[in-house]
Amino acid sequence: MNEEKWILSELRRLEDLIKGQRDFIQMLVNERTNQVNKQFQAKEDALAIAREEIKRQLQEANNVKHEVMEQAKALMGRKEIEAIVKAAYTKIEENKTEIDQLRRNKAGATEGKKVIDWLVLALVAGGISLLVRFLG
Repeated sequence: MNEEKWILSELRRLEDLIKGQRDFIQMLVNERTNQVNKQFQAKEDALAIAREEIKRQLQEANNVKHEVMEQAKALMGRKEIEAIVKAAYTKIEENKTEIDQLRRNKAGATEGKKVIDWLVLALVAGGISLLVRFLG
């Protein structure tokens, strides 16, 4: 009978020892789970911050793109400028032809020559102002 009591007491002692070991292991698992959860949450928070920063930078890039596109609309293309300059040169040549005809008609008159010189000057100034207006 003593032997049975001893076996029962050893079994209870082993059961308590195993229960203590199990509780200890459960505590270690819980701590490690908490650490992993905290690390995971920290990474999630960092990702959320990074996403917001990316969204902000993307919005800023879109704003800059929009501004550049608006500015581009206000600029004239090379072909448009070339056409304007060509038209201005054509007009200047036409004016020169008219001025030459006026000079030939009034070749002897000094007063007429002065008037024509002023007309030439006015027409050239007008042509230059047209160029400045369209290119400026």
